[in-house]
Amino acid sequence: MPVQEKIRKIMQYALLFASASDDYYERELGPIHLVKYVYLVDMKYAKYHQGKTFTNLDWKFHHFGPWSVTAFQQIEEALPAIGAKKRILESDYGDDDFTRWHVDYDELQLAFLGKELPLEVKSSVQNYMREHKNNTSRLLNFVYTTPPMLNAAPGEFLDF
Repeated sequence: MPVQEKIRKIMQYALLFASASDDYYERELGPIHLVKYVYLVDMKYAKYHQGKTFTNLDWKFHHFGPWSVTAFQQIEEALPAIGAKKRILESDYGDDDFTRWHVDYDELQLAFLGKELPLEVKSSVQNYMREHKNNTSRLLNFVYTTPPMLNAAPGEFLDF
């Protein structure tokens, strides 16, 4: 499976999984959530595959967290492909608007997509989503303290 397809499938699965939440607010994810969930899948996968990530992305310590331009660039293609809608919201804290994606819950689509991902990838998404949902602060605090981040300096590529 090509790298871009792996990234898209993780993002699609994460958003579809979020759409099953009982809490309407938790059903939306922003770009930062999507990229960080791809990172967390890669980190967990690498733990059991001698440091090799699922996506083979080059993750970089950017500002305060892991970042991949390639992962970020997949959002606009990945999510509309599953019928997701984008909302742009005005920020109360400055000039920057922010984006949230949501999709109607579709049990069959979630199951179908889940079959296209390795079990360990699917379960990583589920476990991290249950723990952090779309709580940006909690997700970022967790991501910033992961071993690849703690062992790198700003601007460096991350070692899994």
